[in-house]
Amino acid sequence: MRLVLCLADKKEWKVDDFNSLARQEINLRRSRLVCIACGGKAYFRRSGRNTRPSFWARHIAGCKVVTPTWSAFRYLQ
Repeated sequence: MRLVLCLADKKEWKVDDFNSLARQEINLRRSRLVCIACGGKAYFRRSGRNTRPSFWARHIAGCKVVTPTWSAFRYLQ
């Protein structure tokens, strides 16, 4: 995921912007993150030795974020 909504500050965050916050600011917001499409609980993973920072979520069934793009295209035809 590239974007999440933070309920604490009502702001959409990109992963790189969120990662650039001070550690204390991240800790204040990380428990209030949700998917921008379905509202499912979202999480932040810090960067590691071989990984980049990222968001992930427990999406609610039918969430548009995890629906393959071809199915949306098929629906519009």
